[in-house]
Amino acid sequence: MKHFVILFAVATLLFLSFFATTCVADLYPPDNLWVRPTVEQFKAEIVRADLVIRARVTYILFHRGGNHADEDVRVEVLKVYKGKPSSTCPCVRIEIYWHWAWDEVDTPRLPRVGDEVILPIEAIPVRAGSLPPDGQDLHYMVPFYYSVGKDDRVSSIFDFPPSMRIHAATVEQFEALIAEALRRPHLPRRHCKLGAVLFTDDFDDGSLAG
Repeated sequence: MKHFVILFAVATLLFLSFFATTCVADLYPPDNLWVRPTVEQFKAEIVRADLVIRARVTYILFHRGGNHADEDVRVEVLKVYKGKPSSTCPCVRIEIYWHWAWDEVDTPRLPRVGDEVILPIEAIPVRAGSLPPDGQDLHYMVPFYYSVGKDDRVSSIFDFPPSMRIHAATVEQFEALIAEALRRPHLPRRHCKLGAVLFTDDFDDGSLAG
């Protein structure tokens, strides 16, 4: 009898926990539950990016799969929406982080040779560590990418929330959304001092560097 009471209590707690989670989820619109980006988040991503290009993968220099997958690829630039690439065939690093509880199973694949993609790129100056591939002056980092299919639709490995699906129906509509985002004012990037500088110069308030 005692074991039955314990099992019943545990089952009740599990049911109440699931019910409470479901009720809380129902309080939010779908865009807050589905994987990003929403339209506003996508626009902000485009505004933050140093470069935004449409490109085709021509060569894979490095690839690592799994939950925290990343790869270095050489791409052929097909169209430039923002910025000026260092060459017509730059090297970029693409990183994807899969965040589900069952993420070690059926993880999404990164672009392969021949794939066409739209890339919001962050250009990072070379300061220390490994140098960019092919003698580039900058590291080109891609925290997220969008695939252009043969059917002219744009897709994301995480799917799109409802508000984005309309814009991803065709490449033209997706490009129109990029153009709309680029009409926003671009906030200047904050200038940060390197640790090497902070540890050698005194601070503005008169205190000494460490």
